[in-house]
Amino acid sequence: MDRRVRLTIGPAALAVVFAAIVGALVLRNVLEAGRRPLGWALAAVVAAAALEPVVSLASRQVRRSVALVVTVVPLLALVGLVTWASVRDLDAQVQILQRDIPEVAQDIQDSERFGDAATEFDLVGKAEAFADDLRRPSSRVGEEARGGASTWALTLILTLFALGWGPRFSEAAQRQVRDPATRDRLTRVVGRAFERSQVYVDVAVLLALATGLLAWVAFTLIDLPAPTPLALLVGVASLVPSLGVAVATVPVAVLAWGVVSPGAGLALLVGGIVLQVLHRLVLNRATRGAAHPGAAVIVISFILGYELYGVGGAVVGVALAVFAAAVADSVAEERAGPVEPTPDAPGV
Repeated sequence: MDRRVRLTIGPAALAVVFAAIVGALVLRNVLEAGRRPLGWALAAVVAAAALEPVVSLASRQVRRSVALVVTVVPLLALVGLVTWASVRDLDAQVQILQRDIPEVAQDIQDSERFGDAATEFDLVGKAEAFADDLRRPSSRVGEEARGGASTWALTLILTLFALGWGPRFSEAAQRQVRDPATRDRLTRVVGRAFERSQVYVDVAVLLALATGLLAWVAFTLIDLPAPTPLALLVGVASLVPSLGVAVATVPVAVLAWGVVSPGAGLALLVGGIVLQVLHRLVLNRATRGAAHPGAAVIVISFILGYELYGVGGAVVGVALAVFAAAVADSVAEERAGPVEPTPDAPGV
């Protein structure tokens, strides 16, 4: 008996492989070309989903258009206030550097040990030139704001559009499925996943705001340089559960150790650990029954989002990871079907 096996690759297999390669290249080029528009759309959808509960609550008292204004305007004011405070703190630190760098260079040049070498190197002149070349962050932010004003405006318009027309889009998408059973099943899966992920995202954002505010108060009380951007760092890092607050507090504590005092650095480190424990407890309690993708998935989505779109991309990446986990849980629950209560279960 001939036990040899022959592998024959026919034209159909070659065509499938070739089509897969071409499709992958086309998809890659489309994603690269549409990276910015896709980012705008995803950011708008995530922002609209996070703001929808607040808008719905306000629309019970006033018209929905007025509720949109009442919700969006304070949010924009908060973003503007945080941005202005961060830039102001960074400008102040740059001014201090511009003042202190030439003075330190002059002290080194006047010293007996390094004076001759510093004079020969023209340390004071180079320090003054370096200090003059330092740009204030406000000028850089102004240039970026002029270049990115259209992006911010477009994202805001898309967010308002999604808040106003999102329910109609959802209904139209459901009507595209002809089979009633499939449509009902898909509606249950997506609706359940959306609600659970929305709860998690809203709670995480509120906790990030509270964490950032507490960090800003603590940094201001110990007179830490640039408290607003450092507090913003801690608040954004708190989106990563179980370790975000603690990890972000470590470099801040090291800075406080060297700039303020070792006691202040140690106090910040202990406070960051305690705040991380409280953050975890509150998050678990407030999101009970909601989606929980896990710290590893959120860290990966956080890093990928930050690499693609910066801080905003990190937030959007976390929201998408939460929604993906909610969809997976909802699909598994739908496949399992309803759980029938046992006769000896309480309340039966």
